[in-house]
Amino acid sequence: MANINSLMSSTAASSTSSLYGTRNVLSGLASGMDTEAMIENSVSGYKTRITQLQQEQTKYQWKQDAYRGITDKMYDLTQKYTSYTSKTNLMSNAFFNNSISTTVSGPDGVASKVSATGRSSSDIQLLAAQAATAASYSVSASNLGLNVSNTATGRIDARANDTLTVGTLKGTMTINYDGKKIDLTFDETDKIDGTSKTLADAIRAKLGEATVNTGYGTQKASELIDVGTDSNGNITFSDKGNRGASPYVSYLDSSMKTALGATDSPVYTGSSDKKYTFAGGNRGFVDDQKAVADYLSGKDISVTVDGVTKTFRLDKDAIQNKSIQAALKDGINGLNMGLTATDSGSNQLSFSAGSTSNFSISVKDEEAAGLLGLDKGVSNYLDTKSTIGNLIGSGAFGTTFTQAVENDATVKSRLKAEGEYYRDATTGNLYEKRGNDYYHVSDDQNHNPLYELKINNKSIYISQDATLESVLSGINNSDMGVNASFSKLTGSFVFNAKETGAGGNISFDNPLAKKLFSASPLDRTLGEIYNLTDPSASFGIKANSMSIVDDNGAQVQFNANSTLSDVVDAFNNSSTGRTYIKYDSDTGKFSYVSRNNMSYDPDTKTFTGTASWTEFDQLRNPWTMYLTDGNDAETQVGAVSTTDFFASGIDPATRTKGTDATVRALVNGELTTLTRASNTIDLDGMKVTLNGSFNADSIARGTDGSLLSQQPAVTDTERANAVSFNTSAGSDDLLKTITDFVNDYNTVLKQLHDA
Repeated sequence: MANINSLMSSTAASSTSSLYGTRNVLSGLASGMDTEAMIENSVSGYKTRITQLQQEQTKYQWKQDAYRGITDKMYDLTQKYTSYTSKTNLMSNAFFNNSISTTVSGPDGVASKVSATGRSSSDIQLLAAQAATAASYSVSASNLGLNVSNTATGRIDARANDTLTVGTLKGTMTINYDGKKIDLTFDETDKIDGTSKTLADAIRAKLGEATVNTGYGTQKASELIDVGTDSNGNITFSDKGNRGASPYVSYLDSSMKTALGATDSPVYTGSSDKKYTFAGGNRGFVDDQKAVADYLSGKDISVTVDGVTKTFRLDKDAIQNKSIQAALKDGINGLNMGLTATDSGSNQLSFSAGSTSNFSISVKDEEAAGLLGLDKGVSNYLDTKSTIGNLIGSGAFGTTFTQAVENDATVKSRLKAEGEYYRDATTGNLYEKRGNDYYHVSDDQNHNPLYELKINNKSIYISQDATLESVLSGINNSDMGVNASFSKLTGSFVFNAKETGAGGNISFDNPLAKKLFSASPLDRTLGEIYNLTDPSASFGIKANSMSIVDDNGAQVQFNANSTLSDVVDAFNNSSTGRTYIKYDSDTGKFSYVSRNNMSYDPDTKTFTGTASWTEFDQLRNPWTMYLTDGNDAETQVGAVSTTDFFASGIDPATRTKGTDATVRALVNGELTTLTRASNTIDLDGMKVTLNGSFNADSIARGTDGSLLSQQPAVTDTERANAVSFNTSAGSDDLLKTITDFVNDYNTVLKQLHDA
C-alpha cells in the first residue's frame, strides 16, 4: 500500500500545473488514483486546439493592425494630394497656377490698382481700366417721415394726485415644460380685460420674455410652448418644440389662483404634483386705481449720451412737491452728462446736447413712458431698437400677408364670438376678420401678424413688433441682394448692392418698403417750392406755356399744400396737354415724353407706348412753371424752371447706379475693349483683378455713359504707360511637393509589401 510520502512525491512535480492551482492538494487520497492527471489527460486535446485558435487569433490581429496602418497611410495620401481642400492637390489646376508667380509692372500709382494670378496664353497690356461699382442708395431718416422725436409731449403735465387704472392680476405662475419650470410674474402693468383671448395673449407674451435651457441650447419659452383656448374658453398649453412634452401650469400663488378661479388636479393618478386649469371668462383684471405719484415713484429713467448710459429713479416727494415735468427735468440735468433738459411749454421738455453728440431717453414701463411723454422714446437719432410699429405707425403697414378662408363656419362663428382675431387651439392657425371677409393670417412665433416687405422683388415678412435692427439684419441675410445699414453719426440709411455691375439694382417694391426706406419728392409741396405762406390761396399752374386744365377745359386749381404728386396727376390728366410726366423711384428723377404714340391709364397710373422718355435735368432749355390766377394770368409770385421743379435736385435720396468694369487692353498687339460685371476678369487664362480705375478718360463713351463701338487708336503715350505682366514658375515648391508625393507613395507600397 502506498504511504503518504510516496503519494506526496508523485504529485509534487505536477503541483504547479494542478487543476487546483498552486495549492498542495493530495489528488486521489481516498481512491488511490491520480484523478488530477486523469482529468488533464482527458482534456489535453481540447487545450491544444484552444492554443492553436489563440495563435490564429493573434495572427489575424496582426494582419488587422497591418491593414489599418496601410489604409490610414492611403487615406492620408489621398487627402494630401487629391483633396480639393488641400493646398497640395495634384489633381487641381489651382495648385499648378499657384506655383506660377505673376508680377504687375507699370507707372507709379497705376500698377497697385491691378493684381493678377495664373498665366495667360496671350501677351497682355492694360492701357486703361474703369473698375466696376455696386449700386447704392442712401437717405436721411429725417426725410422718411419716421417717428423720431427730441421732445417729450405726452401727459407730462398730469398731476401727481391724478389716478390711473392698473392691472389687478398680480402674482406668480409656473409652467412645467418637459421637467423645466418657467416662472412668469404678473403685476399692475399687465392690464388684461379678462377674455380668454387676451389672457392667452398675455401669457404668451410673458413666455416670449422667458428662456428655457434645453439640450439644444437656450430658447425662448414661446418657441417651445403655444398658448390657446378650447371651446369652453379654458386656457390650453401645447408643445411647439416637437419634444412630445405636455406643458401645464404647475403652480399659482394664492392671489393668482383666486383671481383666475383656477382648479387643481393631480398631474397623474396618485401624484402629489398638481396642475391648474382656468379660463379667461368675463373676469376683469383692470379695475384698480392708483395715484400717478405712487405709480411713477421708483421708476428708473435711462439716459444714454454717446454710448454711455446712466439711470436715475423718480422720487414720489419730488413729484408731489414740484411736478412730474420738474422731477423729470431735474433728474436728467442732475446726471451731468452734457445733456440739458429745458421747459418748452407747460407740458413739454426739450433736450439738447453737443452738436455731434447722440442721446436717447427711455423708460421700460410702458405706462410710465406714456405719462412722461416717452412712449416712443426720445432721441436725436433714429434708434434701431425701436419697433417698426412705433416708427411708422400701425396704419402704414397695409394688410397682413394672408390667405382667404372660404365658407368655414367654425372660423366665422369663433371670430364673431372672439372679436377681430381668433386662434385655433388644435391647428395653431391665426384667423382675422376684415369687414365681411375672413382670412388665415401668417404670423410669427409670438403670434403677431406678419406683413410683406419687398426689395428687389424679393420678400421677407415682419411684424409690427419687429425692431428696425432685426429688419435690417433680415434684409442682409435674405436673397434681396443688398446690404443695409444705418449710421447714427450721419442719421442715414445706406443700401449697397452685394454685387457690382450695371445690372445691380436697389428698388423698394411695395408700400411698406417705400414707407420705411424710400424718400419720394412726390410728397414735396408747392409751398416749399415757391415759398408760399398762405395755405388757403388757390391758383393754377402753367407749364411750358400751357395751363393744366381738366376735361372741361377749366384750369385745375392748387394751393400751397398741394404736392408734386397732385401736379403730376393733374398734368397727365389734362385734356390739352402735349406731354406726360412720370417719376422713377429707382432713379429718383422726373421725365417727360410726347403724347404721340403713348397712352396713359389714370386708374393704374401706367403708360403704354414705345416713345423715349427724357429726364428734365437733361433739358437744354428748361420749361418755365408759372402760378396763375383764375384768368390764366401769370402771377407775380415768381416763375420756377423745371430744372428746379422737376429736376433730380429735389430728390432727398442719393442714388448711384452700378457700373460694369471696362478694360482697354492690347492683346497680342490688337486693341480690345472688354466689359464685365465683376472686377475680376479672365484674360486668356490669367485672372486680373481691378483694385481701382486708371486712365479711364481714354475709354470712349456716349453721352449716356454707354461704351462706344469705335474706340480711339492707341497712342505712343499709352503704350509707354501700359500695365504689363510677367509670369514665372515657382519650381522649388512644385518640385518639393512632387518629391514628397513620390516618397509618401513609396512608403505605402513598402508597408503593403511588408504586410
